[in-house]
Amino acid sequence: MAITGINSHTSPIDLLRATLEALAYQLGEVYDQLNTALEKQEIAPTLIGSGGAMLSSRTLQDIVADTLNTPLYPLLEREASARGVALLALEASGIIHDISHVPVELEAPVLPDEARHAIYENAARRQRKLYYTLLGE
Repeated sequence: MAITGINSHTSPIDLLRATLEALAYQLGEVYDQLNTALEKQEIAPTLIGSGGAMLSSRTLQDIVADTLNTPLYPLLEREASARGVALLALEASGIIHDISHVPVELEAPVLPDEARHAIYENAARRQRKLYYTLLGE
């Protein structure tokens, strides 16, 4: 891990935000790869956010939606892992036919902001370059 660009005016909040943004940039890398794979199957992805960190931070939700430039739908179910296990068990036992047909309750989408997306796109490019520089590639 490397932290760059810190100076005497960098606050703890600045470091927290930079960490959230770095996380979103890495999610963006995965999201781009998934989109490439899904384009071959002509499936339109829906970005659903779950987990304590995502669901408890509107700032993180905004950063992810802006970075990925796609609406983020926070999951209303706070125990997504337990729900998933239960649904898989129900499907495996034949009680339900296909878990993909079980409705999911979502909050209203967090919509991306185009201007912030452009800023995050440039920052993600800088981070990617730094990453490969640090790895010596």
